[in-house]
Amino acid sequence: MDKRTTNEAHSAHELQAYERVKHQLGPLMEFVRSGTCTEIMANDDGSIWVETHDRGMWKTDIEFDASKRRAIIEVVASAAGKVVHEDTPSVGDTIPVLGARFHGL
Repeated sequence: MDKRTTNEAHSAHELQAYERVKHQLGPLMEFVRSGTCTEIMANDDGSIWVETHDRGMWKTDIEFDASKRRAIIEVVASAAGKVVHEDTPSVGDTIPVLGARFHGL
């Protein structure tokens, strides 16, 4: 595989990961798109916290149930090349392509 083909495959993989993450984050994408978001935290009580350059860390009005949090955790872990399972049910990593950190329990 030549360098261009490798780069195209890498770019296609990043685009697919971005689309999966974007779909799962749903309304949280507005924070990511703001350009000031540095971290998103999905807590086990359903609350969603966001850290931005201009506001610091703050609780959003958005809440996700356990199945939605699990879906986000799985897609972020997959995009970061990690696996979540019963022994390691959470993920804390930089969301590929988007650059913001995500931590989910």
